[in-house]
Amino acid sequence: FRMEEASERPAEASATSGVFQKQRNGAEGPAEMRFSFSFVALVGIFVLVYISIWSLPAPTFGAKINLLRQSWHLSEVLKEPPVLREQLAKAEEELKTLRAKVKEAKEKNDVEQGKVDKVESATKELRTQLANIKAEVVKLQTQRKTLQQQLEQEKKEQ
Repeated sequence: FRMEEASERPAEASATSGVFQKQRNGAEGPAEMRFSFSFVALVGIFVLVYISIWSLPAPTFGAKINLLRQSWHLSEVLKEPPVLREQLAKAEEELKTLRAKVKEAKEKNDVEQGKVDKVESATKELRTQLANIKAEVVKLQTQRKTLQQQLEQEKKEQ
């Protein structure tokens, strides 16, 4: 008798180990189909994953998968703000030093520009003096020529 039960159990186990199970009401009644708990849980998980992916704010399915992939690296994203703050602090310090250098260069430039302006005004002044002197030289040369001509005329008259 035990051998018969043992031989029937594997057949029952193989019949009930599938995706769904048959439950019989009596010997010849209609078979009722029942899904196993693991199958229902797996289908539920797939439905939730599908809804989650579908609800992501991306235009294409590939972009949605890319967003999902990026969300796995959330710990890296959470670690970024301190790193970014350090980089920002370094950039601000570098900006301060560069601004100080620019200010110093502008001050030097202003001093040098002042010197250049003085030299240019001096050269301009010297050029005007040169032009005035040249004009006087031309005036004096013409006076000399006229005086020489008068002198020669007086010598001829005498």
